Amino acid sequence: MRSKRMTLAAVTTTLAMVVLACTESPEVAEPSTTSTTHAPSTTTATPSTTTTAPATTTTAAVHDWDTIENVAIGLMVATGSRDLASATALLDESVVFDWGPNGDRDGIAAAWAWEDAFTITHTLETCEARRSGDDPIARCWLRVDSKVADAAGNEPGLVCIDVTVENDLVTRVVGRDPQPGCPYNYGKNMLDPFATWLSTAHPDIAFSAMYGDRVSADGIELWRTYTAEYLEDHNS
Repeated sequence: MRSKRMTLAAVTTTLAMVVLACTESPEVAEPSTTSTTHAPSTTTATPSTTTTAPATTTTAAVHDWDTIENVAIGLMVATGSRDLASATALLDESVVFDWGPNGDRDGIAAAWAWEDAFTITHTLETCEARRSGDDPIARCWLRVDSKVADAAGNEPGLVCIDVTVENDLVTRVVGRDPQPGCPYNYGKNMLDPFATWLSTAHPDIAFSAMYGDRVSADGIELWRTYTAEYLEDHNS
């Protein structure tokens, strides 16, 4: 009987312990006090300082090369035929001549008169526009002859003339120095032989002074007189 009571007491004690265990507050996990914060990034993107420069490419000038060539041809033909009206019609008011003694538009007639007095002739061979680059230029090849050169035993030859044409008018005419393709030398072929003769036939006449005054009316007449005498001496 005692063992049964003890057993019952043990059971009772066990149940009490179970009930007590069931009524104890469950452990609650405390929230973590460690908070993970994401600090804002301190790295800021630097705005690009690279700027694209505006394009500096310029469009090459567009020229009517056929017109440039034809105007140059017209001027050279007019020069050869001594057609003053046709020549001046092709010239800009401010045209500059770096060929022959005329210098400007108003000097053409005097320049031609001196060439005639010295028996110089120019015959056009051809003119060709450059057809590239920015400068509206045509190069002309002229065959030069002179009775003075012939008397000295020098044959005709080619000279190069560059003609600049803008707005359908000639603005510049440049006689080029002797070079391959146009080797004729006015000095060597006609002026030097004449100057040598003049120093002997007329030692009182300075060739340099005569040459410097070759487009005045008196100067042209002097050239005409002495050229005729030179030819007479050389052809007799």
